[in-house]
Amino acid sequence: MIGLAPEHLGAHFQLGCLLMKRQKFVDAAQEFQKVIQHHPEHVESLANLAACTLRQGRVEQAAAMYLRVLEVEPEDRDTLFNLAVIYTQQGYTRDAVNFYLRIVKAHPDFYDAHYNLGAIYLMSRDQESALRHYREALRIRPQDETARHMIRI
Repeated sequence: MIGLAPEHLGAHFQLGCLLMKRQKFVDAAQEFQKVIQHHPEHVESLANLAACTLRQGRVEQAAAMYLRVLEVEPEDRDTLFNLAVIYTQQGYTRDAVNFYLRIVKAHPDFYDAHYNLGAIYLMSRDQESALRHYREALRIRPQDETARHMIRI
């Protein structure tokens, strides 16, 4: 399709997705950039470009791209989660907590956000908040032995 219609942005987007699945992140990123050049607010291309950038180990650039996604789609759950994980890994726990709290406000049944909040609060010795989020995680997944164990600690 791209050979017949090189300006067909849908084809570039689909090719980028295919290249991502094959873990060819540099090539995939180039395809998403082609879409973004014409449609700077195409959320899926922005998010996929951020993911490709992250998979290349360029964490700071990926975070900046995820922030750009939030400019277009402020409550995108996956973007908020990815930023929270990045900021946690970089030691920016206050920012990470803020992203996780935005997630659970909009998506109260998102297990991973509650569980990760529990871990952050536990590390910062806020046992009451940690317990609250581990209980929420257990409410969402009642059979989860890990959350159950964390509540018992």
